[in-house]
Amino acid sequence: ARGGLRAYLTTLARGLAATGMNVVLWTSAPGDWFQLRAAGTGVRPLPGPLVPAAGVTAPWRWLRGAGALRVAASQEAPLLVHAHGLRASALAVSALGGRVPVVSTLHTEPAGWLACRLAGWVARRSDALVLVSDALARWAQARGLSAGGPGAATRVLPPPLTRYPAPPLPAQAARRVLGLPHLGPVVGTVARLSPEKGVDVLLRAVALLRRHDDQPLTCAVIGDGPQRDALERLARQLGIAGCVRWLGERPDAARLVRAIDVYVQPSRREALGLATLEAMAAARPVVVSRTGGLEDLVRDGLDGRQVPPGDPVSLARVLAELLLDRRQRERLARAAVARARRWPDARALVQGHLRLYREVAGEARALPGAGRGRGSRSRA
Repeated sequence: ARGGLRAYLTTLARGLAATGMNVVLWTSAPGDWFQLRAAGTGVRPLPGPLVPAAGVTAPWRWLRGAGALRVAASQEAPLLVHAHGLRASALAVSALGGRVPVVSTLHTEPAGWLACRLAGWVARRSDALVLVSDALARWAQARGLSAGGPGAATRVLPPPLTRYPAPPLPAQAARRVLGLPHLGPVVGTVARLSPEKGVDVLLRAVALLRRHDDQPLTCAVIGDGPQRDALERLARQLGIAGCVRWLGERPDAARLVRAIDVYVQPSRREALGLATLEAMAAARPVVVSRTGGLEDLVRDGLDGRQVPPGDPVSLARVLAELLLDRRQRERLARAAVARARRWPDARALVQGHLRLYREVAGEARALPGAGRGRGSRSRA
């Protein structure tokens, strides 16, 4: 599990364990989840990888994963199994459907014909379907995706905004931690370095800005992923390698985001955009692609700016406008904070899932502390 999915699952598991529910995480990478053990969540290692990265192209891995899940379910006797992500959900319903109630959560919009067909198959065989944003729910509704079991439920349960005990670091302190220049504007993003996140669009926009303005400009990229080498090559080809800082994955990114003067989420597809929400909570003006959940999260001109996805020219134009207009940046930042304050917190996420579990597993059996609790399986 990575990025927003990992944060969602971690918050949910901790919150459920805090209610007294017996939560067990089934994973092929147990070492990645030591923090959940400390929070009272059981972590059961399973042989992995349970789900091949190539999806359904390695049937022997599916068979091995399905067998491992059936053994775990027979030993743990969970009241229900909650799978996170499309491939994990497909494995769960194929291995356990009809044996144990299965809740499936889609965290992103499936890409490609095969993935969309797989999502429909998963939904029809799930006892409940959870979608993490209204935009994803609209996508599912347009394609007729809904949970298909008798009395099955489909719910929208967005990721919470984590309220950290300490506020984000001030801009200059955050820049010192990240090794960013003390002077000059900084634009940046927090993202997995994969094609759908559109970091290449940000690099092209920065190149356009540098071409038409001689002022120093730094582009901060917090995150890692399979596209990193290709993106570094692109930065060199664009002549901006010297002003791009590749900062890698940072678990404390939300506390350091004030190092950035204008936060950019240039995604081609985005179910919600939790990193954008965290930047808004930290009083950063944000510029996002007009796509998916970002279009719902940020209201153009009110608490942020929107640009067409995949359009570096429009992005460069809006960035130039904001970097030159301090009053607009401050107005958008104030409105962003107000919008973030109204966002549901972890308690709302947990309570929403508890209500759903009661529907799926039965009112008495799904109450916190009843029976053996819930087995939650996610591929890490």
